[in-house]
Amino acid sequence: MLIALSVFFVVGIVLVFLLAKEIDKQKRPHLYRGEIKKRFYSETKPKKKPRRASISAEHYQLIQLLNGDHQAAYRLIKGVQKRNPRETYQWCAEKALFDLERDRY
Repeated sequence: MLIALSVFFVVGIVLVFLLAKEIDKQKRPHLYRGEIKKRFYSETKPKKKPRRASISAEHYQLIQLLNGDHQAAYRLIKGVQKRNPRETYQWCAEKALFDLERDRY
């Protein structure tokens, strides 16, 4: 009789331990490997932000010389590109900056 009670007691403790572990898995799925972890992270994964086009140093200097007028800087570069269609954007930005500095002083 005493042996049967001790067996039931041990089985009861094991069942309580397994139940507590299962409850912990459901509360914190990120700590356990397997499908629960994959689903948890795939749903909460942050989306990548689209990259913004960076401007060249010359374009930035041109904007500074024009007191922050982005549209005027863009117009000057586009005008140079229209007159020199085979040149790169970088070259056109440098040329617009050179022309502006030359005409100012």
